[in-house]
Amino acid sequence: MCPLAVLGSLGWPQRKVGLIMFLALVGAAIEVLQGTTLIDRDLDMFDWVADCIGMAGGLVVVMCANWVLHRKG
Repeated sequence: MCPLAVLGSLGWPQRKVGLIMFLALVGAAIEVLQGTTLIDRDLDMFDWVADCIGMAGGLVVVMCANWVLHRKG
């Protein structure tokens, strides 16, 4: 989810809250689908937590890049 958060934040800088909500819902939906019998995988909410941490890391990367690009000096 980190690359999706970085690319989404760069593509839609004014819509970060909506982007994060969308990506969190996609991560949760993936976990729910993994818990069904259609896919032979296990539902693990810690994977969703890891997705959310990855999104936060992606936002930190974008904030640092914006800071470096826009600082005066």
